[in-house]
Amino acid sequence: MSSPNSPARISTELYSLVPKGVGSSRCECLDSLLRRLAVAHTMTYPALMKHIYATYSPAMSPFRSTEQHFNSLLFNSPLIPIIAEATGRNEVNSCTLKAYNKLISFRKCTDVTMLRHCPVCVSEHPFPNAWYPIVWCVGPVEACPVHHVQLVSSRCGYPRDRWLTVVKRCFVPGVCGYCGSVGFQCSKPTVRSATDLQIWVADQVGALVTAATQGEVFNPLVMKAALSSIVRSNWGSLSAAGRYLKIEESLFRWKFRPGTLVDLQLLLALCSSSGASILDVLRGSTDVEPTVGQTYAIQPRWSIKRKTKGVSEEKIERLISSDPSLTLKELAARLDVSDVWFREHFPRQASEMAEKYRVRRSKSGWRRLLAVGRVMREAAIYLEQIGLTFNKDNIERYFGLSIWWHKDEVLYERFRAKLRSKHLDAVRR
Repeated sequence: MSSPNSPARISTELYSLVPKGVGSSRCECLDSLLRRLAVAHTMTYPALMKHIYATYSPAMSPFRSTEQHFNSLLFNSPLIPIIAEATGRNEVNSCTLKAYNKLISFRKCTDVTMLRHCPVCVSEHPFPNAWYPIVWCVGPVEACPVHHVQLVSSRCGYPRDRWLTVVKRCFVPGVCGYCGSVGFQCSKPTVRSATDLQIWVADQVGALVTAATQGEVFNPLVMKAALSSIVRSNWGSLSAAGRYLKIEESLFRWKFRPGTLVDLQLLLALCSSSGASILDVLRGSTDVEPTVGQTYAIQPRWSIKRKTKGVSEEKIERLISSDPSLTLKELAARLDVSDVWFREHFPRQASEMAEKYRVRRSKSGWRRLLAVGRVMREAAIYLEQIGLTFNKDNIERYFGLSIWWHKDEVLYERFRAKLRSKHLDAVRR
């Protein structure tokens, strides 16, 4: 007989579904739990979400955008405690990665348009027992941390004429959202073994999910100190590590400043090349193990709909060829993007343009100094002709300008104009 306080006897607004895999690398994401709740209540997912917002938080907008909604459910959505209260399950608070809100940036590593699954997991736990783990939502993960096989796309394999109408589709874990086939039999996925690097990445992110869903807390300062120690012990300096990973130095150094988040991809690249474990780094340990033999390569973004804003390498090269004197900010303005966005998405081109700009500035500085030297010689000749010594006081008194005029373009031109107006015919060039 159940006790009076058991979940079976507590009246809740929503069915008291237990999140799957809590405390393990296969912990269910909150979006998956909500979709299973919608099926249990014989409702559509949007209808369930509208009901939750209207009942618990009427001042909030249900759907700002699908991607923002999906990502917020992974990290810091205000719905997390609301759903925990509505279901009577405190485990709901563990179905997120909010433990890393002040440590790791997942901004470029999650995307609602990129649905994938492990074919072995789906076959072992078919609908209605299927769920969508958090680790499948993280872009760099390309393998299952349990079965070590490659994840496959959840896109439908049937032609469009076999798809269900929009009103009949049901996007639930373990079922194709377009044709409704259980276990994604429409795509007939092939089970492929993952590479050593893919397995390493899956294990690293799986360990992060396990720690987060078990309620472990981390200190950002401890993580930054351990990461800096590993970088200096392996490469000697931040500059050397940035060059090794082919990351622009300013962007690389920025990640080590207090209060900034470290990108998940950067952590994977640093730890794969140094032999450290990401979870150990977060805990402050600097121990290293044998490397996987391959360095993780940072990718722009995992998305079927890549947000490149219509910018391509061909377009960039075309603009640079048409005007070689373009600066990075001018190029970004012509592309209608910010220079920070350009550096993040096209680091190689940004680095090359920065180097070209440095060379141009260096040459321009020498030309400027030569021009200043010629004008100063003209001023010295003129002051000598009128019986004055060429020095700072005479220049300031006779021409009415500070000796530092050459650092200002306007004062420089005024000086040249005054020099020409005072017996220009007597000045030898």
